[in-house]
Amino acid sequence: MGHEYSGDVVEVGKHVTDFGKGDIITGESILWCGKCLPCRHGMLNQCENIELMGLTSDGAFAEYMAVKAKYCWNLTDLLEKFETDKVYNLGTLIEPVGCAYNGIFVSGGGFLPGASAVVYGAGPIGLGAVALLKTAGAGKIIALDIVDERLEIAKKMGADHVFNPDKTPDLGKLITELTNGWGADLQIEATGAARRTIPLIESVYSNRSKVIYLGRADSLATVQLNKMVSGAHSFVGSRGHSGYGIFPNIIRLLHGGRLGSLEEMITSIFPFSGIMSAFETSKKRTDGKVLVKVN
Repeated sequence: MGHEYSGDVVEVGKHVTDFGKGDIITGESILWCGKCLPCRHGMLNQCENIELMGLTSDGAFAEYMAVKAKYCWNLTDLLEKFETDKVYNLGTLIEPVGCAYNGIFVSGGGFLPGASAVVYGAGPIGLGAVALLKTAGAGKIIALDIVDERLEIAKKMGADHVFNPDKTPDLGKLITELTNGWGADLQIEATGAARRTIPLIESVYSNRSKVIYLGRADSLATVQLNKMVSGAHSFVGSRGHSGYGIFPNIIRLLHGGRLGSLEEMITSIFPFSGIMSAFETSKKRTDGKVLVKVN
């Protein structure tokens, strides 16, 4: 665990030239090899020898960590715009926001400004999607979650409408009405609850609707293929945040003030000595993003 992080550089190897002591950095948690065929094709998130920070490799819940320079990105320029603590905080959000960025703009190919979008799930990746949709010019953003507290965060981050599916009857009809009968041009599934979300997704398709599937779950779900063909809809799977200029582009958006609401996602910060309390708080699933401050 601890795969979304920021910190100070305290020492660099003799061959490292892009970073120096005192730099504030963040880093990718997709530890790609750079040698396998997918990597050589630029598909770093599909690396055949992938290590995942915090899962198969040590994460950042430690006073010191060693990470290869090729996974790191410099945040020091953000000090021109923000206080130091805010730079650290924003740095921890680039990884989950990067997953949403990859899904919407890289794997999914983007969308036309003015499009209507529905985001399923208001955890960190879903909230990142809301912020990016707002920045990129979505005409209407609808966020769904079964946790009311997270819906309030989504509203602060740019969602035009928020709904709890457990408390909203005829949600498909409501979304259709909110889009003037057209439906959703773009739908982002960030819950991993496909058996529940796909029927709703299929009920609010626009013509040529695009579905970006980011959620992870070891389960099967049924998709109406004939409906997909007739409407020329598309389902796009997406994993990770590496490559394609994702990290530096998000850093530039932050520097330019174009993701101004992003810090709203952070709802709890714990000292390292309180890390077990952070886990307990996270289990309640009412927070947007829970941070652990090591120093």
